[in-house]
Amino acid sequence: MYFSPLIALLLVSFADAQGIRVQHRVVHPNLPITAWSELGTVALPSLHSISPSGSPATLNPSDTLLDDLSKFTQSVDPTLEGAMYQVALERPGVTDDVWPTSVVKACHLPGSTSAHLTIHFSPSGLPFAVDHFVSPVPHDGSCPALDTHKSYPALNTTISLMLPRQPPQHVHFLTPELRTPPPLTAEGEPMVPAPEKSFLQKYWIYIVIILGVLSDRSNPRVHETPKLILSFRTRFDAAAQICFSSPIVILCISSHAHLHPSCDQGDEAALSKICLETSDAGESGRDLHNYPSLPGEVYALPYVNVSDCVWGFVLVDKPTETSPPSDESVVGYTLGALDSRAFEAATAQAWWPPLKAKYAGGSLTTPQPTETDKKYIKSIMNFPLASEAQIAFSPAHLHIDILESHQRKGWGKRLIGTAIRHLKEKELKAVWLGMDPRNKAAALFYERLGFHMFDGAPQAVLGITVEEWENKWENGNH
Repeated sequence: MYFSPLIALLLVSFADAQGIRVQHRVVHPNLPITAWSELGTVALPSLHSISPSGSPATLNPSDTLLDDLSKFTQSVDPTLEGAMYQVALERPGVTDDVWPTSVVKACHLPGSTSAHLTIHFSPSGLPFAVDHFVSPVPHDGSCPALDTHKSYPALNTTISLMLPRQPPQHVHFLTPELRTPPPLTAEGEPMVPAPEKSFLQKYWIYIVIILGVLSDRSNPRVHETPKLILSFRTRFDAAAQICFSSPIVILCISSHAHLHPSCDQGDEAALSKICLETSDAGESGRDLHNYPSLPGEVYALPYVNVSDCVWGFVLVDKPTETSPPSDESVVGYTLGALDSRAFEAATAQAWWPPLKAKYAGGSLTTPQPTETDKKYIKSIMNFPLASEAQIAFSPAHLHIDILESHQRKGWGKRLIGTAIRHLKEKELKAVWLGMDPRNKAAALFYERLGFHMFDGAPQAVLGITVEEWENKWENGNH
């Protein structure tokens, strides 16, 4: 039996680096964490040396690889239920809890004859996600019966490099997900899924009830405000199938929610407009700027243009259920980062430099920047970093802005609630935000929602834990 990974690396762009160090370990939730060990180093050629049909590459296994595999079996029995084999990409300068990681059941390793490892790169050449699985595995994903007295044999590795046809533009960092094999019958044939019921087949009884209620109304009222939806916008890239191609994730909450096209840089104008219209302590700052793009460039657009740990939700105004997508408009958003330090590093590398060149001293003459413009330009030149107290409270932060026409209607609470549920899914326990101390309405809004100051926080920085939010809003208290 051979544990012989066949590794294909799908590369969007390359850095002229020596290689990527790949780490691995076996862990079990009820046992002490096993330390990472080096699996080997993947040597990276230059981008121009990769042919469209694929090119060979080299994995240099570590000298201790076979000893490590033997130690894994001694520290955590791979047949033990719940044992997991983790493969991670080492990222120098950051802690291992934010390394891109992939997970498979440890019990599938000794019986495997091949494996597949996909490393995804951002447009700047940063490896941001890894997808690892082994084969063969039982069709139901269960652990096979193994001879536990056998140890891991020698490693036989083949590597190929492939260029994707369409690189992902914007991506989410992904938490480790267990690879699930495709469903097969007992005879090994692909399972044919049952035909999906139509909308009417699923919900006809509810439609009948609603129509009955509406028919009893002698004076039906016209909706005074447009219906708003938060709709799920995602796109899976053909070459990087596990990666969200946009940092904007949107949740359906209306009765007529539906899927939308991918949220991409086409939404920048809407986000920038909302940021400008709320930039003066909640009021429009349009008259304060000769360069009205500045608020959005500082506080909104970075979350659409960097790929490190960003997330976001937008509020979409849809006048009627039958309105075409072209009639929709973004009227609010909440944007943020799962890891503020990673976000700071990503923007320092990819976002702020071109803006610094754009607004460098003396380059703006017609028109002259206003005093408010200068404040934003100062932030671009030296963007203030989060304090250690903020990071200690939570690595995650958020921004929220809603156009005045859609404020005080419950959408702010829904946006933040959706964001906090998203952060909980990412195993984060709290989030913080900064606000303009002049914005008294915002201060009252955050206080009502349960945000509060915390130890060591700078002025006008407020936070809330997931537990506090759930106790106040999601446990039947309100």
